[in-house]
Amino acid sequence: VLDEIVRSKSSCGAEHFVFVAEYLEEDSVERPMDVLRYSVSLMETVLRLHNEVGMIHCGLKTDNVRWNKGVIKLIDFEMAQNIVNATWMPGPPDFTAPEILKKLPCSTKTDAFSVGKTILTKLETVRDKSLNDTISSICNALHDIAVKLTDTDPDERWTLEQALDQIEKRTPQHLIPASVWKKRSAESELVSGDLKK
Repeated sequence: VLDEIVRSKSSCGAEHFVFVAEYLEEDSVERPMDVLRYSVSLMETVLRLHNEVGMIHCGLKTDNVRWNKGVIKLIDFEMAQNIVNATWMPGPPDFTAPEILKKLPCSTKTDAFSVGKTILTKLETVRDKSLNDTISSICNALHDIAVKLTDTDPDERWTLEQALDQIEKRTPQHLIPASVWKKRSAESELVSGDLKK
């Protein structure tokens, strides 16, 4: 049992588990560069979940991603599964990969689809803002990358690694400090960091 999960008894004596987590404030993602940093941090955090923890979230959506002081924290691991023996799990509407609708098992590609949809949703918040050519081209590149992450064919869908590589190639280096690229993994966090494989 994780440290964040405690046993509790209701007044009628029924035992149940309660998940206790820190309160997470969220900064708004209003500017195009915020969306870019949010996207990079989100992809890195989900990659850590896959590669270091060995889990698939299966419920990624904008409401399950908290952005505070440049750090992404994932919440709501109710549908999370071990990568090795993942099964079918219905995902959140509008963020669910097409293969899940066909009742195929969850995979890292289904999380990548949800990340792409989350990025597209965040890009909508800055779409109407007047942007200079450089920022506009970055938003267009990020949009193209998110579209590749949301390909309906999981075999054609980009991995998060491919998406991060493209962001790094298509973003002028002076717009993102080198420290962001060097410390991407160190700065991303999972709320339930004690999750084990």
